[in-house]
Amino acid sequence: MRNKVFSWKSYVFLISSIIVTLSMFLLDPISQAANKTVYDIVVIFILAGLPVSIIMGIVAFCSKNERKIISVIALILTIFNIAVIGFFVWFGANFA
Repeated sequence: MRNKVFSWKSYVFLISSIIVTLSMFLLDPISQAANKTVYDIVVIFILAGLPVSIIMGIVAFCSKNERKIISVIALILTIFNIAVIGFFVWFGANFA
């Protein structure tokens, strides 16, 4: 029986989740310091990075010989990102 190890799947999942989370937190300072084109690029990056995180989560959790600690941490970040985006979509749809 092989030992379970961390592979590139877990690390890519974690890195993509962290980058999307940082992009969400830095969206307001970026929009204050730069023009609208940079803001639009960051928003598109967030909206494109979320499905990448979800797909990498599926790939990382389906691997049988991989430790899941890093994947669980990245999953928590991804769920947080989905919750924040869902809240703003709901808030914008109901109160705008």
